[in-house]
Amino acid sequence: MTQKTDQDASKDTGPISVAVPGLSPLLVGVNELNKFILANAPLVDKTEMIHALINGYQRPYFLARPRRFGKTFLLDTLHDIFAGRQKFFTNLAIGKDKTQNKWRSYPVIRLDMTAFVSERGKYAKTFIKYLKRRAAKLGVKIETSDIASAISSFIEALSDKQTAKVLKRQSKAMKSKMKASDYSPSNVVLLIDEYDAQMLRNITDPILLEEIMLVLHDFYSSVKSCIRMLRFVLITGITKFQQLSLSSSFNMIDDITFNSKYSTICGFTETEIRNTFPEYLKFALEEMKKMKTIDENATIDDLMRQISWWYDGYSWDGETRLLNPDSVKNFLENCQFGYYWYLSGIPLLTRLLKNKRSEPFKIFDRDLKAKTPIGLEENIEINSTSFLLYSGYLTISDISGIPPRQTYQLKIPNNEIKYAIEQELTTNYLAPASQPDPVGYLTAQKSSLLSAFCSMDEKESERLLTVDLNSFDKTLYHAGGENYIHLMLGALLKYGDNLPFPNPSYLGGKPDLVFPIPGGNDRIIIEIKYKKADRPSNDLDDYRHQSTAEERQRILDMVGVKGAGKQSPSHSSDRIMTIGHETQREDMILSGLIDQAFAQIVSHDYAVPLMRKTGKLYVAAIGVYDISKVRVRFAEVVWVDKQSNILSINALPSSA
Repeated sequence: MTQKTDQDASKDTGPISVAVPGLSPLLVGVNELNKFILANAPLVDKTEMIHALINGYQRPYFLARPRRFGKTFLLDTLHDIFAGRQKFFTNLAIGKDKTQNKWRSYPVIRLDMTAFVSERGKYAKTFIKYLKRRAAKLGVKIETSDIASAISSFIEALSDKQTAKVLKRQSKAMKSKMKASDYSPSNVVLLIDEYDAQMLRNITDPILLEEIMLVLHDFYSSVKSCIRMLRFVLITGITKFQQLSLSSSFNMIDDITFNSKYSTICGFTETEIRNTFPEYLKFALEEMKKMKTIDENATIDDLMRQISWWYDGYSWDGETRLLNPDSVKNFLENCQFGYYWYLSGIPLLTRLLKNKRSEPFKIFDRDLKAKTPIGLEENIEINSTSFLLYSGYLTISDISGIPPRQTYQLKIPNNEIKYAIEQELTTNYLAPASQPDPVGYLTAQKSSLLSAFCSMDEKESERLLTVDLNSFDKTLYHAGGENYIHLMLGALLKYGDNLPFPNPSYLGGKPDLVFPIPGGNDRIIIEIKYKKADRPSNDLDDYRHQSTAEERQRILDMVGVKGAGKQSPSHSSDRIMTIGHETQREDMILSGLIDQAFAQIVSHDYAVPLMRKTGKLYVAAIGVYDISKVRVRFAEVVWVDKQSNILSINALPSSA
């Protein structure tokens, strides 16, 4: 039997709780519109756009969005509209629209493809059982065990019932004038939630995946044969499987995934958050000030910038940016940032990474592009940019070209998704392949490495980093280089944490990593420099003199060294600038890398605001040469002139 996945978890309705005393509950994880109406809970009103979607209907719609992004709530809202439940919409845009003066009731077939699981050889039978249960709830009995016949008989039975109902109403009002649309055979609404759930659940089982594909192809082909009886069709999912051929099953399906008219139909815009949750934002800001997790002078604008850094960035048109609605509501309820989306289920990325047939570092490529048409190929791997885009690990930052030959510039949308990717890459790529318990191994390595860093133990830090770097998947170094080491080391140090390191988003630059020393307000900046062993020996002089003489002397002055000559053994800064005294090429290069790391700290803007917001600030400069050669040096950042924002670096006594 297959296991429950993140799509199943997206259906769970979480606890109904009140985040702000005296205000209505947020209803985090609730996907039923009527519960929001009855509880008078804050609700982002999407019904104006939903009304436009209904009025513009010409052929079946398809919409893909990441998990926990509001697809189920959208379908529930459509269900209530087509069921004629006008009382739910009195205070919403569609209820106030005077053109919506007649609320007809249609029979609605709503199928949740996460509601059942299957195994090899039994998918068709399991699907039929589910379909029969749904039909019975609407008063229809399905006799056949053929999936194609079952769905067609289901639709036909409901259509016939609706037609009979209309004719009966006509006979009682012979004098009334009825429109031609009242006699339309398009009587049934079909809403399919997470159509790809079974395929994604079994994506690593090619035999069962093919079985599912064949059954669903027959299913959708049968739905196509009933198209004249269908008033409205919307199919939602996380991905778009090309080989399922939804388009061919429905002549020409209307894929609105990247349609700018409906780009905000799921998810929250910043304006919607400000307008819908103003009191919750105020409460969260005050609570965070009490917990000292935000600056005491921070404003709502400052808070929104941090919320955006965590949960914003999703776009399906390259222009409008959306925030993850589930993560935003969880934040407002808990008043602290967290990885809510990632921790809510088993990420799809996990299943694909098990195959290890790809280069996941490509996810972090700043020049990552995808060309239309976008869809998943038959052999799905992690380096499928289409999969990453549809499932929410990537998003569109820009679109160029003219349809249908457009190019999409892609990027990771926000910090929460970056963390999700880091955690999955860590588990699948950082532990040695022979390690039977990768989670336990990585947890122990993380604990040891953090301990070595926090105690400023250079010798132990070098030993552990050498072990860790040599256990990483070496095939990825050439693709990522220094950035890959940043990613992997940062992921290891954050491995398994439910809550993040303090957010350094206020900084004027981007340090490789900043993390707190337990038990106080001190922090460590980690700066990593990497050199591949691919340069000929005669390039050493270029490497040694990569900085200008003036720049090197400026750094020497900052650490208290007045020249490049040998210093007194008692001088703690002596070992930082020793490139002229090294005789081995590897040692010389490592010393040069350490030089660069310290130089970068004092030449970037982020150290000054960090100094103003922490107790003591330390630097761990890490030089990595040819993966296996590692050098670590620690130093403390101190003020020279606080008013003029001038800093100095004092190296700590070496433990090596």
